[in-house]
Amino acid sequence: MGKVLMVMYDGGEHAKQQPGLLGTTENELGLRKWLEERGHTLVTTSDKEGSNSTFERELVDAEIIITTP
Repeated sequence: MGKVLMVMYDGGEHAKQQPGLLGTTENELGLRKWLEERGHTLVTTSDKEGSNSTFERELVDAEIIITTP
């Protein structure tokens, strides 16, 4: 199946304590299990700046991109 690239902000300890903070790298909009059960690969990162960022490296073969403002 396809690769989904998700760019979120790091929620740190707050995201671990509050699973309702869905737009964080820790909680991934609650989508990881659902996507993986359907055969997709989910790459989640907050590293989006620069030509050597995780975002730039993973963008090449991503089929879907999800970002937060």
